[in-house]
Amino acid sequence: MFPRQHEPSTQYADSLKGDQRVQQQHWIGVTPMEAELTLSGRVTPGLADAEHAGTALDQREQDCFSGRDPFNRGLFHTGCEGGADGKGERIIYSLTNSIAAVGEGNYGRLGEAQQRRYTDANALPMLEPDEMPGALPEILPSPGQNANIDRCWTCRSMFMQAWGNYGTAWAVVHQWLGVQPDLGRGTVAFVPQVPPGQPSVAGRDIRLGGGSADVTASRHGSQFRTEIDVTPGTGAQTVIIGATLPGGTRPTAVELDGQAVTHFSVRRTNRGTEVTVPATAGQHTLTVTT
Repeated sequence: MFPRQHEPSTQYADSLKGDQRVQQQHWIGVTPMEAELTLSGRVTPGLADAEHAGTALDQREQDCFSGRDPFNRGLFHTGCEGGADGKGERIIYSLTNSIAAVGEGNYGRLGEAQQRRYTDANALPMLEPDEMPGALPEILPSPGQNANIDRCWTCRSMFMQAWGNYGTAWAVVHQWLGVQPDLGRGTVAFVPQVPPGQPSVAGRDIRLGGGSADVTASRHGSQFRTEIDVTPGTGAQTVIIGATLPGGTRPTAVELDGQAVTHFSVRRTNRGTEVTVPATAGQHTLTVTT
């Protein structure tokens, strides 16, 4: 048995009936948190304001909207009282997990019960496959649909689906490592955010145009450290290095390659406080102390 809702829905409308907004609890109600725009040349994560986003995401993590053991722990197609008939569509897609994971990351919600819930929900089927090792199916074991391997050939979902990997690759490369390419304008930024519960995160040989970059980010107490190595050929004339601090935090000292920096940018975003410094291609280390 899955619980019915015991509180009013605090979700964004996802449908229209004439000119009336309708709340059917579909996964698309998460897109105001998942969407990202580039405004005035700056990446702006999340369309919803932080307070509304937090309320909506909190409810999506509950049993009415997301699975629990022994099923996949990802996001249902609708909430338990959603859909046209109000009976809910408790089917978990690798896509819905991706939307939830990216939506959480846009607001700096990288914890185990938040973004990690959904990235793990997509990683687990690749580690414990039901059809092919490393494959991520379109539909995962759900209260509303059993595993692919148990279904007939003509009623299975796609056994390898690219959109599911959006939720892991984008979360790690773009949000954790903070890789923000805008190569059409000749710019690339590295503004990482280390997830709670781990001291560092790193990526190697991240392809950017005809070149690549290595990124390592770490946090030790009040000190945030970002290391980059940007190879030639990326097409970026402007390189920006930075770090994402917890919301409301301000830097007390900033150093680039061991030298104090007095002119740096501080920007408040939905994911936290971004501190950035202009740099060049090559190897650089930024240290931000709060």
